[in-house]
Amino acid sequence: SEAEFDRHLADPAHRVLVVDGPGGPVGYALVLHGAHDEGPEALRGAPSADLSKLYVDPDHHGGGVARALLDAVRADAAGLPVWLGVNADNARAKRFYAKSGFVTAGVREFTVGGTTFVDDVLVLDGGLDDDNGAVLVTQLLTLAADSDDDIALWIHSPGGSVPAMLAIRDVMRL
Repeated sequence: SEAEFDRHLADPAHRVLVVDGPGGPVGYALVLHGAHDEGPEALRGAPSADLSKLYVDPDHHGGGVARALLDAVRADAAGLPVWLGVNADNARAKRFYAKSGFVTAGVREFTVGGTTFVDDVLVLDGGLDDDNGAVLVTQLLTLAADSDDDIALWIHSPGGSVPAMLAIRDVMRL
């Protein structure tokens, strides 16, 4: 609702990020900064960025709008862990987030009007493990195949898998 957007716009810990097209907005992301009582268990009560909404007009799917919004969310998070809930049955969104480096960190259930829904809880920032290391290696190889430009990579990780880090290093040397 308009009142809900006004509330988010007035809150200094909330960000409404918008991609404009020729005829007006074509997508937006809503990011809630702060310590949250829900989300990935390891992040509860700690500062993080909850990607509450990411919406792209269906006429603009596949045009880079979601990628631009997600890049803006990452920049806005300024090193804070980013997490979100995505409907467990939304395979398209889950593929997009997996390609973007998100990994599943759990599930959450919620009830609306007597119907229970299940969200997968995904997190972007966390320890480097073999699974998200493999996602990153795949992304690097895809980027390298798509462009001759140099790729800059900064990993902010509290630790993790040595084999995954070595694989990333090896790909960066190609």
